Amino acid sequence: MSSPAAATRRTPAADTALKGSLLAVATLTVMAGSIVAPSLPGLERHFADVPRIEYLSKLIVTLPSLAMALMAPVAGYIIDRFGRRRLMLAGIVLYALAGLSGALIDSIIAILISRAILGVATATIATSVATLIGDYFEGTLRNRMAGYRNAANNLGGVVYLLFGGWLAAIDWRAPFLIYVSAFALFVLVWRHIYEPGRPGTKGASSSTLGDEGRAVPWLAIGANYAAAILFGLSFYMIPTQVPFLMEVLGLSDPQWAGLGIAASTLATGVTSLFYGTIRRFVSTSTMFIYGYALAASGYALVALSLGITTTFVGLIVFGIGMGSITANFSIRLLDLAPPRVRGRVMGGQNASLMMGFFASPFLSQTVADIWDIPAAFGVASGILATVMLGFLITAVLTPSRTTPLR
Repeated sequence: MSSPAAATRRTPAADTALKGSLLAVATLTVMAGSIVAPSLPGLERHFADVPRIEYLSKLIVTLPSLAMALMAPVAGYIIDRFGRRRLMLAGIVLYALAGLSGALIDSIIAILISRAILGVATATIATSVATLIGDYFEGTLRNRMAGYRNAANNLGGVVYLLFGGWLAAIDWRAPFLIYVSAFALFVLVWRHIYEPGRPGTKGASSSTLGDEGRAVPWLAIGANYAAAILFGLSFYMIPTQVPFLMEVLGLSDPQWAGLGIAASTLATGVTSLFYGTIRRFVSTSTMFIYGYALAASGYALVALSLGITTTFVGLIVFGIGMGSITANFSIRLLDLAPPRVRGRVMGGQNASLMMGFFASPFLSQTVADIWDIPAAFGVASGILATVMLGFLITAVLTPSRTTPLR
């Protein structure tokens, strides 16, 4: 499938349009789950007669993550085998239809099915975007684009979350209507995203050449996946537990939940904007150490639950740490993976994060049932601190350069 951008991709205008389209599509990933988070209390009340609705309601946010975890490796294989662009286009259409359906059906089971389909679509989109960044860009520019992608994802999420909180105050179904906006991004992708050249083919970029004989370092990639799972377990407490944490603090208006989630997301986005600059001076290992340390500290503050101010500061500190971590996952893997397996490796990374996202509400709710919601954030803080220590010990035992390859 050809693209109008393919013939003009070398012009500055086409390059700008390509970057903008990639960043716009990246915002769909965070919208998949978080935009409906402020609706969870209202949804629970609507389906109050459904057994175990306190768990099922959180699946509205996290079931897409399970579908993504299952689908992302498959999407990565298809991307490597058949190309990036056509799968992205198909994913966007499926995304819009599945997301919008949540506003039209009145069965918790049917809604959960639509959320699973949404996750399949999101897996294809997220894996395509991450892989294309590796295909199109190299070195410092790749670092910047990874940071910009994460920033666009999260800053776009701030808008979605604030709008979602406002709509949830009107009706819990209303935030589902926002998914229709994905159709506009289909047009951007059709016009500006082209299929990159593959190794050994005419038009292949320098980032896809001279790499086919390189061995795949699966052990290092697997360690990255393990850290991503633990990060996902902690991260998805933001959309699934913050709305209920606000109610514990006496703030039952869903707009407070939207503000709390948006504050953390905004901090992540702003930090991500500077990722490329910071990476000029520190290694990916150092970025992980700082990022996990900040994330652990933020959740420790939330666990104290001394009031709304402490909670918001903790969410913001956690967001700063998250901004240091998320783009770092992609960059480390793009550096490790030869182009011939890039889609599969990025698919595995997305699957790892999504497995953590999906398991998060079950583990956090179990801790909350035993103790309380603040205690669940305390446990998550301990998990994040443990991962940070793992990266620190590894860095001490295996010293590395403090600056990345140019």
